[in-house]
Amino acid sequence: MLDGTPLGELYKQGQVPMFELQEYVELAVDVIERLPPDTLIQRLTGDGPRHILLAPLWSMNKWEVLNAIDAELVRRGSMQGDKYTG
Repeated sequence: MLDGTPLGELYKQGQVPMFELQEYVELAVDVIERLPPDTLIQRLTGDGPRHILLAPLWSMNKWEVLNAIDAELVRRGSMQGDKYTG
C-alpha cells in the first residue's frame, strides 16, 4: 500500500519487485507483438542518471536490453503487429 513512502525506500525495504532482464524482454516482446504494425515505438528502455539508479542494474546497458529484445523477436519468428487484433 502506498503511504507516501518514496519508491526508492520501498525498494530498499524489499517491497517493490523488479523484473529480471529476461522477464522484461519477454513482456516487452509480448506487447510489441500486439501493437498495431504502424505504431512508432519511441522508447523501450531509458538512460537514467547512473549515480541515482537503484534498480534494475541491467538497465544501465541499453544496448544489451535492445539486443535481447531483438533476439527474442527473432527466436519467436515474430515482429511488431503479429498478434494485433484491432
